[in-house]
Amino acid sequence: MSPPECIGLFSITDREYQEDARNVAYLCDPFPKLPIDLNQGIENVIRKKPATMSDLEYLLKYIKSHQKEFLVMKGDTIQLNTDFVALRGVLRLIMCLQYERRQDLRIMVTRANGTIYLNKEETEEQLAEQAAMSNRHLAMCSWGFKFEQYLTTAKPCADPDTNVPVNEGVELCAMFRSNINGIRLLYGAEWTYLN
Repeated sequence: MSPPECIGLFSITDREYQEDARNVAYLCDPFPKLPIDLNQGIENVIRKKPATMSDLEYLLKYIKSHQKEFLVMKGDTIQLNTDFVALRGVLRLIMCLQYERRQDLRIMVTRANGTIYLNKEETEEQLAEQAAMSNRHLAMCSWGFKFEQYLTTAKPCADPDTNVPVNEGVELCAMFRSNINGIRLLYGAEWTYLN
């Protein structure tokens, strides 16, 4: 297996694809003194909007914007120079499937011009669970975002601002290339911060 190579970044803001790294955050040093209040401002959290497209579509937009980096001629056809395109989370789910028996997993697979595209689709049971989340469960989901807010800033060497509402709809995605036994992977993964 080759080490993953980061080949680019893009942002997602309120479910909109942005061809830049506007949502980059920088790790702050020194870390805050403990304890920290993960409930601070919890009533003002800006929740992520409902999905209007699949996560794979963001990767496809990135590929479309960077076609020259990915397209190759193979015979008389133009192909992507990769075997699989997916999110890192989908690859992790597949690799852990034999160890996790708790839930059903639905992965949509499409093969086009020699490349296989993988996309996780929520099952009816998973959608129902998400719709029925209690306020406590929603708060617990927000704690991770608040924790990140204590440790990161929008500008290098700045102090974190934990007084602004947590915005769960702001994401930074990194695109990676890797190779496993000759199988070429192109995948996206959410990136929390740069150091």
